[in-house]
Amino acid sequence: MRVHRLDALAGLWRHPRARRARLDAFRERQLRGLLAHAYAHVPYYRALFDRHGVRPECVRTLADLAALPISHKRDLLPLPAPQLVATGVDPARLISRRTSGSSGQPLTIRRSWIEERILGAFRWRALHAMGLAITDRHAEIEELQPHDPSDDQRLHGVLQRLGLYRQLRVHALDPPDAILHTLERHRPDVVTGYAGVIARVAQSAATGGGASPLRPRFVAVHSDTLTPHMRAQIERAFAAPVYQLYDCNEFNVIASECVETGALHTCDDSVIVEVLVDGRAAEPGERGEVVITGLHSFAMPFIRYGLGDLVTQGDPACRCGQPFATLRAVQGRMFDYFPLPDGRTIHPYQLIAILAETAPWIREFQLVQERRDLVRLRMVPSTPPAAAEMAVLEHALAAFLGPTVALRIDVVEEIRLEPNAKLRTCRSLVASSYDGLGPNG
Repeated sequence: MRVHRLDALAGLWRHPRARRARLDAFRERQLRGLLAHAYAHVPYYRALFDRHGVRPECVRTLADLAALPISHKRDLLPLPAPQLVATGVDPARLISRRTSGSSGQPLTIRRSWIEERILGAFRWRALHAMGLAITDRHAEIEELQPHDPSDDQRLHGVLQRLGLYRQLRVHALDPPDAILHTLERHRPDVVTGYAGVIARVAQSAATGGGASPLRPRFVAVHSDTLTPHMRAQIERAFAAPVYQLYDCNEFNVIASECVETGALHTCDDSVIVEVLVDGRAAEPGERGEVVITGLHSFAMPFIRYGLGDLVTQGDPACRCGQPFATLRAVQGRMFDYFPLPDGRTIHPYQLIAILAETAPWIREFQLVQERRDLVRLRMVPSTPPAAAEMAVLEHALAAFLGPTVALRIDVVEEIRLEPNAKLRTCRSLVASSYDGLGPNG
């Protein structure tokens, strides 16, 4: 695996200026090594390939990848870590990342320290392409997670003390006014974070919520679907261009917006992106479901992994001259804020955190604000909950929502959502930034 890591690091800055044929040759080498490793060392993939009658050596080119079966989060969720992690690797020593639960099904992802650094480097490369300088003050607005003891941050600490890659992490679940005041106090050169949260911070700035105008050089948004209205709102409030990152916990950056053309460059030297329509590859302009293979995750591989997002296939190469393929649009996670009768406006992550803490036995869920004073939780348990477990969950949610909001909890066998089940797991029927976006909006 050391050879693959060195190849990845060497290509980080070389590939944007490489010919497409050279980039594809790198991708195919990585893919062949990944498949051989997964079959030999990861029980889940060995059993999956054997069940479908395929062998890693049958996949020699990127075109051959379609012969492999697609996996989804629901396939991985029930399995213990030893089934998903490479043999000889101690899961307890890996960095654990828990997905947001935006699909209603949170999954624990495990990576080695070097894999975490490699995927992070691709993210920095995307931000540098948007205009980030290594000496910039960078504010990241995201949900803050407890520190993982396996994630040694000493390297980052050294860089920050040298005045490089100075990063301020701001909790996305703080009130928008509080986030704005934090940003104004630190005056970052670049702001990145959740699209929906930054749009609300921009709204606060536009209505005089801050003491002095915040003028970052650019804003990069990720995680939530970015609507045209959100983009215009952020651009007006901060007088700065807005760029989009398409990312997820499983792969870090999948695609990033080209500052010249507005297309989204797929991060082809980190992931293989397939856009499928009824099982076939989408043509440019067609919208389909996205399936990803991560080229640098060997501790816990993700091979032909269906994310559940809908994307519009772009051209095979960007007009800017870089060799990366493109996407035209991404319709991923859509999280509505919930406006409550007591004047609070809460982010669903606050409710999801309660679910994760008090009810780890929930396999799948959907939160819907049916009225300002009524929130309904539909859930599929992995095991039938005891009465005491249900009582703990209900008490925690009701205490957070307050006495002015009724809570209804439905235990169901299946949750039937809209065509893209990931899109509206947390939905407000009272007010939504995503109303009018079409059948999935």
